[in-house]
Amino acid sequence: MKEAKNADSPLALACAREEFRAWSWIAERREARLYGPQIAVKNEVVIVDRDVGLLASAHDLLRLFHVEPSSETVTVEAIPVAAIEEKR
Repeated sequence: MKEAKNADSPLALACAREEFRAWSWIAERREARLYGPQIAVKNEVVIVDRDVGLLASAHDLLRLFHVEPSSETVTVEAIPVAAIEEKR
C-alpha cells in the first residue's frame, strides 16, 4: 500500500489498487463476520383492513373447490359461483 501513496505513474497506482482488491477479497472470505457485507433484515407483518378483505376473498375462492383426500387420487369438484353467493 505504500506504493499507492508514492506512486509516480498510473501503473504503480493500478498495481496497488489490484493488490488491495485481492487482499480485500481474501478478508471477506476468511473473516466474513468482520469484513463481509453487513445486511440487516427486519421482518414485520402488519395486517390492514384490505388484507382481511383479501383473506375473505381467498377463503371464498377456496370454497369453490372441494378436495376429497384419498390414498391414490384426488377428486376435485367445482361448485358454481352462484351457490357461494347464495351462502353469503
